Amino acid sequence: MLEKGGNNIPDMSIYNVCKHLSIIGFALLLIMGFSACEDKFVDPVPDLNTLKNFPVIDVHQHIYSTTNFPSRGDPFPYQTFATPAAHYDALVKRMKDNNIVLAIAGGPPEAIDYFYTNYPENHSFFWYSGEYATIDESVLPARLSSLKDAIREKKIKSFGELLGIYNGLALNDPFNMQLYAIADSFALPVFIHTGIVPDFVYENFPDYAFDASNPANLKPVLEQYPDVNFNAAHIGISIHRDYDFEDDVLDLMHVYDNFYVDIAGTIIFWESKGEKQTARFIKRAIEEGVQDKILYGSDEMIWPDAITSSINYIKQADYLTDTVKKQILYWNAARYLKLSEEEIAGHFGN
Repeated sequence: MLEKGGNNIPDMSIYNVCKHLSIIGFALLLIMGFSACEDKFVDPVPDLNTLKNFPVIDVHQHIYSTTNFPSRGDPFPYQTFATPAAHYDALVKRMKDNNIVLAIAGGPPEAIDYFYTNYPENHSFFWYSGEYATIDESVLPARLSSLKDAIREKKIKSFGELLGIYNGLALNDPFNMQLYAIADSFALPVFIHTGIVPDFVYENFPDYAFDASNPANLKPVLEQYPDVNFNAAHIGISIHRDYDFEDDVLDLMHVYDNFYVDIAGTIIFWESKGEKQTARFIKRAIEEGVQDKILYGSDEMIWPDAITSSINYIKQADYLTDTVKKQILYWNAARYLKLSEEEIAGHFGN
């Protein structure tokens, strides 16, 4: 069981300047809408505030039930927790500490049911996301029917992390295609595991296929479902060899409006090599003008403190301008998730 001045000039103090700039900036946002292009970038938070209180969207997290809660901490120096509920509580606290205003949290149906029911105060804080690898054919129709019911009830607002690749399923496998069709009919975003993974995953998932994990395999899917926004998790990164998929991923970012990537796990969990490859990728994306397709994701599994580390990496990266940092931390995800002006206003406290 889970637990739960005297010359008629207005006062131009720094405070009031910030206040008025914020109001004017936000009004412009509502009028013009947000845009990926830097020359059209409208930011309701004035530069004087830098990034301290800037909102963050985390597009890649995980929640659990008692049956799939990880029992191992792996070689990461972060605190872990004994139960799914204890982990969830710590996760929420760390999100608030880092001003994460929205998170896409993937989990199995039973975990989503539990946390949706028992934490109603978090309904706008989390978009719970249906996380699947595969479903046995004998129960597939019933499971898909219950999945659609959960979407109609607003329990599930996204699909992912889709993990079929762990069982050898291609990104356009018929099972995955059924999920994409549902995402299309309900206007849900999708995020999919791509790229190579650490050795301990291969030890437990011998069917994981490296070549099949190339995001380029999504091309026919992106074309068939142009209204579904897809996120290729981990930027398809490789930690065992040079970044084999980098050119393919950047090509997709140029060609397909509905293709995004997240940097979940690539900075923290994969240490120095992952950090170097991530920095190289982001620099290339900026040079090629597609930085508006990069999403912040923590890949928070059972280490909530990893959120702070990964957000601080973006905030402190000297090769990123404040504008690009804000795009990665919030604005790109706002577009990926197709947030309304009202939702964006709420995230900025307006």
